[in-house]
Amino acid sequence: MPVAVTANGQGAVPADHPLLVRGERMNKCLNEADVVIAVGTRLGFRFEQMWKGTPEKLIHLDIDPEVIGRSFEPDVALIGDAGEGLRGLYARLDGVKTGWDVGDSVPQASGQWEEKPFPELLGVLRDVLDRDAVVVNDMTMISYQARRHFPVYQPRTFLSPTVYGTLGFSMPAAVGAKVACPDKQVVSLCGDGGFMYTATELSTAVQQGVSLPVVLCNDNTYDAIKRAQDRECDGRNIAVELANPDFVMFAQSFGVQSVRVTDGQGFGEALEEALQAEGPTLIEVFLPDYS
Repeated sequence: MPVAVTANGQGAVPADHPLLVRGERMNKCLNEADVVIAVGTRLGFRFEQMWKGTPEKLIHLDIDPEVIGRSFEPDVALIGDAGEGLRGLYARLDGVKTGWDVGDSVPQASGQWEEKPFPELLGVLRDVLDRDAVVVNDMTMISYQARRHFPVYQPRTFLSPTVYGTLGFSMPAAVGAKVACPDKQVVSLCGDGGFMYTATELSTAVQQGVSLPVVLCNDNTYDAIKRAQDRECDGRNIAVELANPDFVMFAQSFGVQSVRVTDGQGFGEALEEALQAEGPTLIEVFLPDYS
């Protein structure tokens, strides 16, 4: 039976599991399935976009009764813990198997994706990091690509503010993740706009003495908002061009090691060095000069 995960469910099933489906394969399976079992998900507006109509039959399991039926009326509603509920369902299957052929569904970190240079950056990130490393995302272009394509192998190792869409989530959340899991590699992915919301948390990272690479992709723009304005306002833009500080000097003013990179090789070298450092490191990826 094919399995799909939401953005915040990445790692619940390892990215290299043969039954995991993502991207177009996920859309295809959802629309062709005679039964969909939804576990621990709100089935939000993205599912309304993916499903062509409504699922033929829906079993919805969630611990919060308010979630069930909010978007799609289920044929069977199950209220309870996800793990216990799945074990109960599995016990009742009694060895029944489906005839699905999901094909080659394993995502590749270095594939041809949509937004350059993010394929290279995310590929380097996956190659350098341990399998159980924690990646903490923000609302930024590299993170939008990571949700769809970055391979995640263990639960609770891919954190993303997808429900409320809070800019500035990544760095303070990454500091907390590193304090909670000091033996794991933790990386913060930021854009320049989101980073500025909580930039002073560099001070907290220094005070806590956490080894934390902060990867800041800088294009001096609220890029997602600019694209929306281009699309919906005939190219008329307002309040999307940013007056940023010199991020390297800004980080250094906190005593934080910092570096600016403009290519994949430089990024990989800076990332490996940052993971060995005793304190936080800011890695600014300056997108206008990236080659």
